[in-house]
Amino acid sequence: MAFPGVARFRAILIGASIATLPVACGSSRPTAPLGDDTARLIPTVISGPFTLVDASVKEQPGSPPNLVYGVSISNSGSSPIQIQYGGCWAFVRLYARADRAGTPISDNGPPDVACTLDLHTAAIPAGATVQISSQTLLDPVVPVGHYYASVAFAPNGAATVLPAGEIDVVR
Repeated sequence: MAFPGVARFRAILIGASIATLPVACGSSRPTAPLGDDTARLIPTVISGPFTLVDASVKEQPGSPPNLVYGVSISNSGSSPIQIQYGGCWAFVRLYARADRAGTPISDNGPPDVACTLDLHTAAIPAGATVQISSQTLLDPVVPVGHYYASVAFAPNGAATVLPAGEIDVVR
């Protein structure tokens, strides 16, 4: 089976690396409806109180260029918590409009692509922030231009789409 996107997955505890692992995940031509994120995402299990801090997407130049995207999560409790993540835990969408309405120009969310990242667990100390990030190849059909990015993510199975800034695809 061919994988149209190959991503690297890593979790970073601010100031210290936890893991760096390869994952195959992504298709910029979705066949499942955009509203079906619950079926398309592998839930990230978070064992205690948390806050979604932000999401980000950046183009990493190269041939071909990559998109590096991630979600930052803070432990808002007074005790350590656990986070479990793997498979297709999140994916990135690029929109032409600032309100991110309509069909995205690109959506690497897979209904038809296998994600091979094993399940991993990380401890998040009280008050600490963890950034979970991946990278995927930028689909060559995405034209040069200015885009508004979002990251779809399902903490504890509750699908949400977070705004993730703006990027300029320059190739």
